[in-house]
Amino acid sequence: AVEIARKELSGFSFGTAVLEVDESQRLYDDAIYNLTTLSGLIVVLVTLSMSLATSIRIEAVTPMQRMTWLISTIAANPLQQLKISSDSTKTNEATIVENALLRFGSLLQLGFGEAGAKIISGNMKDGAIDATLPGKVRQAIFGFCDIRNFTDCTEVLQGE
Repeated sequence: AVEIARKELSGFSFGTAVLEVDESQRLYDDAIYNLTTLSGLIVVLVTLSMSLATSIRIEAVTPMQRMTWLISTIAANPLQQLKISSDSTKTNEATIVENALLRFGSLLQLGFGEAGAKIISGNMKDGAIDATLPGKVRQAIFGFCDIRNFTDCTEVLQGE
């Protein structure tokens, strides 16, 4: 309610007028509008957070789990064949690191062989490499063969 007070103007006097305005419908409409806006905002935020969580799981968590599996597999059995079934079309950082770990494990297998695999798995039992463990003497035979012009022959035969 709005009240207009009595005023006198140049000898004229005015009475008191009372103006009542019903704002309940406007307040109801504002409340419905605010509730609708808030509900829409909640739906958008939930959708975005679910999308972000899925993206993080695909791009970060799953590759980290594969890398952890790869390292623990190398530690448990260094001679096991290492294959990761990942999409070769992806070239993000996680895939590059996975491929580097895979190559590193393959190079370890080639470089150390069966005798070295036992040493590596023994050193990595507790999850960390212990370089202070004493070594073991192994007897081995190494062979070397030099075939003359082998590179030229393979280059010529490669086309056939």
